[in-house]
Amino acid sequence: NLPCQQSENFINGSFTGLGQALLTALFLEEIDLKNGNIGLDKNNRVIKIDGDYCFSEFYYHKKNFNITPNTLANLPNLKDYYVFNWLYLIINEKDKLTSQIIPADIGKKPQFRDEINQAIVKICLLPDEFIERFVDAYIPAGGERFIKLITKRRNQLLSSALQNESFNDYLKKPQALSDSKALWAHIKSFQTGKSFIIAPDKQASLEQALTQRLTLLSLSDGIKPVLPTPVITKTNHRSPLIHSTE
Repeated sequence: NLPCQQSENFINGSFTGLGQALLTALFLEEIDLKNGNIGLDKNNRVIKIDGDYCFSEFYYHKKNFNITPNTLANLPNLKDYYVFNWLYLIINEKDKLTSQIIPADIGKKPQFRDEINQAIVKICLLPDEFIERFVDAYIPAGGERFIKLITKRRNQLLSSALQNESFNDYLKKPQALSDSKALWAHIKSFQTGKSFIIAPDKQASLEQALTQRLTLLSLSDGIKPVLPTPVITKTNHRSPLIHSTE
């Protein structure tokens, strides 16, 4: 569990990763984010634990799960996005004025915004091929709908993030490049069983494309991109890191 009545530790560096955990929960359509489903590891880093209520649009068809610029700007508060529980800010679909866990003004704190931006760039730089192969590894039958949903939400997240001043400022800092390199190191080393998700002979070209993609993002100056959802196939994997608008 996350400790109650220690809210200052989420903004003074004692507890880290809350912004990343919340952004990831938002991206995965988690609607039941409460203690027991989120906690601290041995290094006092916030970790998401339970995912039973992720990808909720598959089950709650009439609810809104769109990641809008307003959604990102107001985190950790949610006003235009459906959840059932959300860190005691929302309990059983009812808004609360304050949370027992996090400070009321955390949304404006540098540590929290930096963590959100780090999560955004790592999600938005995920190659299609990695998403496809990751899903195939864990859902070998019937995984195509998850591939399509993850890809769609990645593109939607990027479109909204590029309208966020904090994220655009972050893209122009050395930290963005450092975070992208950390992402690539993770992608390159990620294995299921004894097999790499991305084959070694494809890693060099994907790394170059990822770096180019980050460069384009840092030069975007908030321009909303046109991001078509790629056609998903089992035999023709392609990198979407440089999106075509044709």
